[in-house]
Amino acid sequence: MNTVQEWNRATSRISTLTAQGHDAIVKRLHDLESEWDIDRALMANFAIVGSATLSAGLLKNRRWLALLGVQLAFLLNHAVRGWCPPASVFRRLGFRTQQEIQAERHLLLRALESALPHRDRPVIAG
Repeated sequence: MNTVQEWNRATSRISTLTAQGHDAIVKRLHDLESEWDIDRALMANFAIVGSATLSAGLLKNRRWLALLGVQLAFLLNHAVRGWCPPASVFRRLGFRTQQEIQAERHLLLRALESALPHRDRPVIAG
């Protein structure tokens, strides 16, 4: 988790789910399996917008290819530094890093484990 606010939101969500019981925790774990992380969303965005700008550049006006160059520079910056300008937009849209998703998953598994009677608890590594 990158900020105190994100951590507070996650722990609040965990507390709420723990109070709701086993089924709520299992449902949230299932939801986390299909949640897109920010890298996946960025790559999909680059593919869609890049294809559109390439098509526009080849079929309409070559000036569109400049936008494709900007996108490729953003993609390279993301590969090297782990950040690019569209990442801020995606964060505001609610996309999280894979580490944030995994941290919530880990906390949910711990909550699920602690809800089990002691003799039925599986050993969770980590």
